[in-house]
Amino acid sequence: MSDRVTALKDVFERRGLWRKTSVSNTLPWLRGMRRRWTRSSRVADLGGTMADDFEKIRRRLRLAVVGMALGMFLAVLSQTVVATAMPAIIVELGGFGRYAWVATAYLVAATVTMPIAGRIADIYGCKRVLLAGIGLFTVASIPAGMSQTLNELVAYRALQGIGGGVVMIGSLVGMAQLFPPQRRARYQALVAMVYALASVLGPALGGFITDGVGWSWVFLMNVPLGAIVLAVVVRTLPNLQAGTDVSRPDYIGMVLLVLAVMPLMFALSSGGVLFDWLSWQIVVCLAFGAVMTAVLITMEMRTESPILTVDIYRIRGVPVSLAASVLTGFGFYAALLFVPLLLFSASGMSASAAGSHLTPMLLGMVVGAVVMGRRLSRGKGTHRRLALTSTGLAIVGLFLMSTVSEGASILATDGTIVLVGLGLGGMLATFGSAVQGAVPPNMLGAATSSLSFYRSVGGMLGVTAAGAVLTNRLRERLSDAVSFDASSPGTSAALPPNWLGNVQLDPRSVSDDQTEIVAELARSGLDPPVAEALAEAFPSALTGAIGEVFLVTAAVVVLAFGLSLFLRSQNEEETG
Repeated sequence: MSDRVTALKDVFERRGLWRKTSVSNTLPWLRGMRRRWTRSSRVADLGGTMADDFEKIRRRLRLAVVGMALGMFLAVLSQTVVATAMPAIIVELGGFGRYAWVATAYLVAATVTMPIAGRIADIYGCKRVLLAGIGLFTVASIPAGMSQTLNELVAYRALQGIGGGVVMIGSLVGMAQLFPPQRRARYQALVAMVYALASVLGPALGGFITDGVGWSWVFLMNVPLGAIVLAVVVRTLPNLQAGTDVSRPDYIGMVLLVLAVMPLMFALSSGGVLFDWLSWQIVVCLAFGAVMTAVLITMEMRTESPILTVDIYRIRGVPVSLAASVLTGFGFYAALLFVPLLLFSASGMSASAAGSHLTPMLLGMVVGAVVMGRRLSRGKGTHRRLALTSTGLAIVGLFLMSTVSEGASILATDGTIVLVGLGLGGMLATFGSAVQGAVPPNMLGAATSSLSFYRSVGGMLGVTAAGAVLTNRLRERLSDAVSFDASSPGTSAALPPNWLGNVQLDPRSVSDDQTEIVAELARSGLDPPVAEALAEAFPSALTGAIGEVFLVTAAVVVLAFGLSLFLRSQNEEETG
């Protein structure tokens, strides 16, 4: 630090405006002083020097925000980038039966790590936590990209997920500690934008890298990028600490949290995908996770420094916002997964063309998050009012998506997708700002990690529930489609049990020549006349079933709309 910056810091300390815990209160005074210095006739003598020092500090903070945003981008990107790389990975490493494990290992590890990282950030400061997370994420990417078997890749992806979860929480806590509550909404908009951008670009980027230089670089690209993030954070992020919390970490609580959440997350992500929902593996995981959750809650209520800060749930507005975050994650992941599939079936698009139509949703999320964040930061709207507006937009958009049918206008569909994005982006920014604005500084880490944790849980619930709705409704629609053939000779209206699970049919081919569809349905054990009837009905049945998925998702967001009625802004709480 230069002599001038040191002198400036001494001035702040004498005025009581510089604290090791945060520079939040320093920034508004800095801006006011800078305006007075630059207008003063003494700028040439002293003000110019002080204004230059102000610019250095502000530039440093901006670089710190950029570094944290890039770190969060890499961590979120790693959740989705493997989707389009998996076919090439399976071809080279084998293990088709564990196809989903590469993605599941990362997501489960990151989700379990979030509450632990948030609590440690409250005790030791976010900079140390963030640097440790970036280091682990970057180092784990090297063996992941050099894996020789699928089991190795799954193990290294779990390590990468631990680092990614720490990076996400460290970045969120760092941004919250750098800025005062009235400005956090603007940076929540940045978080929502990064989250949406990484989620939507992940599959496209993964396919581009895999086709260009090979699947290994889907992981190895994190090494140089992670090194850049590490260097930026080391040089620019102040050594912020919560300061008032000097207690020891709750190591027993950490172990219990892992034992409680890991089996539950594994069951939610694997049920209906790797194992049947009633299989002994899923039942044991759910039962064990429930027992460990009960033990965890009992222990945490008796611990002086719990890993799960129960006190945040007593703060008015926090439980409502966290519950709404679960529903936001449900809506976001359901839309992200099923918008391309709807375009496959309704419009007969190719995979790349359908994926490109996620861009309108991305743009809508960015605009929604930025607009709501700026209105909150400028005091032009309360959390309740903006949450109601955002959830209302999402409900209307999801309902309109449920009405999309075969041959629908692409332009109208894109407009509906934008509407969904506007609502979801506003929900991400508004509920996140409501949580961070309600808690004291020493609970920012715990509150922020809880926010991300519940959002991830909601995403898993969304994917699981939406997949179950799709499968069941598609089966029923197809069964209804062939029931009229019961009187025809040689045709059976009663379809074999679990026949749909035996069909190895690519949904993207439903609008193509039906010869392949008929052949595949016949191979699954269906009579040829029934196979032909199903092939003819498959496109409209799939489109209708996806429409019902969006209808269910809209109903879930209606619950978030109802929860938004209980939100109150900080000013309202102080006066009411």
